[in-house]
Amino acid sequence: MKSIIKITGFLFIFLLSVSSVLAVNGDSQGPVENRQETRTEATQGIGSGVRQTIRDETRQETREMVGTSQAQLMGPKKELIANYFNRLVRRLEAAINRLGRLINRLESRVTKIEAQDESINTTQIKADIQEAKDLLGETFNALNEAKTNINTILEEENPKEVFKEVKQTISSIKQNLIEVHRLLVKIIGDIKGLRVGQSATPSGETE
Repeated sequence: MKSIIKITGFLFIFLLSVSSVLAVNGDSQGPVENRQETRTEATQGIGSGVRQTIRDETRQETREMVGTSQAQLMGPKKELIANYFNRLVRRLEAAINRLGRLINRLESRVTKIEAQDESINTTQIKADIQEAKDLLGETFNALNEAKTNINTILEEENPKEVFKEVKQTISSIKQNLIEVHRLLVKIIGDIKGLRVGQSATPSGETE
């Protein structure tokens, strides 16, 4: 009887011990799993932040590279524009100078004709010469303005709009030179039609 009581007591103590151990193991396992989940979440958060930082830096580097490339490309373009414009200006200036010298010779010729025969009517010829002089002066001023604007073009980051205006000015200058040339051709014809002792042929009849 005593033996049975001892065995029963022993089993009861053993079961209590096992229950305590299981309880302890259960409680300790929870925090470990929680810590692992916390570490995982933290790792994921850090990884996301790093990836975002890398993406931001990559975008910034790309923008800087594009800006540098555009600047490198714009340099040669500006140089080409400057070279082209300078060559064009030299040709236009030469044309203006030639026409100016021709006007001076025509004025001198008319003065000599008037000195030879005061009865000759040179009113229309002199009016045409003055018109040619005025138009040539306007053309010269427009060319100087275009030369100033080209410096603005070379300083602009995006010179497209300014360059368009300069091209329009150059086109207008060319048209003016064509008109001056037309007037001078007409004047030369009128002067050739003059005869000492005769009036100038009306301009409308020579065309």
